Amino acid sequence: MQDNAQATQALERCIRLASQHDFPDLLAHAYVGQARLLRQQGYLEQALTALRVHAVPMFRACLD
Repeated sequence: MQDNAQATQALERCIRLASQHDFPDLLAHAYVGQARLLRQQGYLEQALTALRVHAVPMFRACLD
């Protein structure tokens, strides 16, 4: 990730959108919480990875 500001905005947008919807998969919400904590601790890349690898596929599965 080359642009930390843009990555941070994308991460915050994903977290906000996920928290606004009532997805049935609680584990996906746990990964969103993990991403939020990682970001607060300064681990942007790991936060994005938690969303991309774990949370987003679970949310997509709920939408299908």
